[in-house]
Amino acid sequence: MKVESSSSTRKNVYLKIIYYAIVTLLICVLQLSFSFLISIDGITPDLVILLVIWITLYDGKIVGLTSAFFIGLLYDYLSMNVLGINALTKTLVAYFTGFFFKENEFWNIIKNNKIFIIIFFAIFFHNAIYYLLMMNLTEASLWSMYFKYLIGCTAYTFAFSLLAFFFRIRKFW
Repeated sequence: MKVESSSSTRKNVYLKIIYYAIVTLLICVLQLSFSFLISIDGITPDLVILLVIWITLYDGKIVGLTSAFFIGLLYDYLSMNVLGINALTKTLVAYFTGFFFKENEFWNIIKNNKIFIIIFFAIFFHNAIYYLLMMNLTEASLWSMYFKYLIGCTAYTFAFSLLAFFFRIRKFW
């Protein structure tokens, strides 16, 4: 009996890894291929960070940290960005979000308004670090550009999170 339980648990873990890999690949392709269609003055929502937050709140800090690192690395590679910048920032967000993880409490977190506070601060934290590291330091209007992208991208991604979570959990309210 114990061997079957261990085997089924291992199978579930493998299926979850495959599921997360497929979803990650789809979101990365969607983000990189079609985000220009919904871009507002060069600002696009970061759908990948919403996936990282979801995984961390659903499966915990360790799974979230590991997933965030590999998701960020894949996104850096596919976007031909500075390799490691998304891996770093998304891993930091998973670490931050992991403090709100409670075993078997995911749906309770989703049902109340605490999820929106977690998402907003996680997105803001991500963008503050990401755009600080990626800003062109020789640009004359450094701070105005930084705050444009920091506030703009945070608000836009948060608006998408509201839509995504509303349609995903509407049946639970």
